[in-house]
Amino acid sequence: MATMRTFQRILLGSLLALATLAQPAFAQQVCDKDMYGKVFCAPLGGVLEKDAFGQYACSPGKCARDDRGRLLCSAREGGAVVIDPFKGIQCVGGCVQPDLKYCQTVQ
Repeated sequence: MATMRTFQRILLGSLLALATLAQPAFAQQVCDKDMYGKVFCAPLGGVLEKDAFGQYACSPGKCARDDRGRLLCSAREGGAVVIDPFKGIQCVGGCVQPDLKYCQTVQ
């Protein structure tokens, strides 16, 4: 009986340790500099994209590509996106496409 309790405690402790390691210590902001030296940053928890022409676009939350290759992102800052095989992409707070208006700039 004591061995079973010890095993359960070790298992529970291991699961808690893994859950702690899986959580990010802090959110990082993604930034990039264009060829003119202007810095563009995504909101915390958001995405920074650069197209083939070097144009920047950001989103408030996480993104996923639909079956047409279009990027759909959560409209909520740091929001999640789920790909449902029956309903398609679902976003927390609704879906938006990345846009320059969501980017933060640093002078």
